[in-house]
Amino acid sequence: MNTPSAIDNSTLNNRRSVWVAVFFLSVAYLIYNTLPVVLGAAADGMGLNDVQIGYLGSSYMFGAVAVGISSIFWVRRVNWRWVVAISSLTVLACYAIASFVSYDTLKLAFFGVGFANGAIVSCVLTYFGDTDTPDRNFGYGVGTQVLLAGLAAYFMPIFITPQWGFGGIMLLFGAMVAVTLLLVPFFPSRGCRGYDKPSKQASTHSPVLTGSLLGVVLGVAGMFIYFLGETGVWAFLDRVGQTNGLSYAAMGEAFGISLIISSAGAYLASFMGDRYGRIIPIMAATIALIAGLLLMLYAHSAFNFGLGMLLFAGAWNFVLPFQMSLISEGDTSGRLTPLIPTCQLLGSAIGPAIAGHMVIDGSYFYVYAFAFAAAIISTILCVWAEVFVYRPMRLTAVPLVS
Repeated sequence: MNTPSAIDNSTLNNRRSVWVAVFFLSVAYLIYNTLPVVLGAAADGMGLNDVQIGYLGSSYMFGAVAVGISSIFWVRRVNWRWVVAISSLTVLACYAIASFVSYDTLKLAFFGVGFANGAIVSCVLTYFGDTDTPDRNFGYGVGTQVLLAGLAAYFMPIFITPQWGFGGIMLLFGAMVAVTLLLVPFFPSRGCRGYDKPSKQASTHSPVLTGSLLGVVLGVAGMFIYFLGETGVWAFLDRVGQTNGLSYAAMGEAFGISLIISSAGAYLASFMGDRYGRIIPIMAATIALIAGLLLMLYAHSAFNFGLGMLLFAGAWNFVLPFQMSLISEGDTSGRLTPLIPTCQLLGSAIGPAIAGHMVIDGSYFYVYAFAFAAAIISTILCVWAEVFVYRPMRLTAVPLVS
């Protein structure tokens, strides 16, 4: 059996293992990142109304949230390679079923996709948190998943949907899952945290452990609030663009191209790593995001709107790796990192519903004001965690000795 140190040295920080995990994460998040396109194709192909579309999207979200919450209890007790393999097979079967079933069965298939993909994401993010460079690896994961989603969002309506419809999208996604199955042997089987006996860990009364748990709470709260506000804007981007005189075709091009280019934000975060700390990148991202929101809100041309969307999405992708590593650093047990996708999904599910009630007389001003406030509050929470929790924790931390 592998020892923790052997696993850490030979597998966890191996570049091949990292990029295999990045690919698994990108394929698992593909349906989530392209959900508007997927649901639109389902609505056109099956004649679904708005309520049915909403339930279909919620089925996926509920499946992912359910496994995300439960993963706190199992993610350190199982072989990740087996979880990823079984979950990928489950997703593949659900995609195959979804390509030809009725609406009621489709809801169950989407729940299954969300549940199984959520298990994969939990393993990948926990693994990234165990590596020596979590900021960098989270950045690779975010950048690649956004790049893949942008390419899919741009090309699927051109080459897949017109000829094969919703079933073609499901089969395309299934083919990508089948490719990931070939990479299962290169996925790490377990992480490096949680191996030490309790006597070697900090006691529950240790100020180091208490501070780290506070850091996790602040990080999770900051990420949840961030997604709460920004997904509210994301859900109404097309409406805002059309209100400002942009055509549906122009909006589609701006959406796909901006997603592709904005992936550079996450790759920039990977390049930076921790060399500048977290405070400066997080605050810079907040300023860029607010600038993008203002451009989109008051844009009257496709160029300005696209530039605003690019700043908005790029800043979002840039700040995510730093938020993720903020949570993983305080996760001394290594069991709480799977809360990352859970709070993202909860924010994504609740944010648009709140934003919908803020559209007054066709004006989206309060939706954007809510996003401004969410970004600022999230930044305050993350900076507070870094300055008043993690910095003192690093100064007082003493290396464990056997």
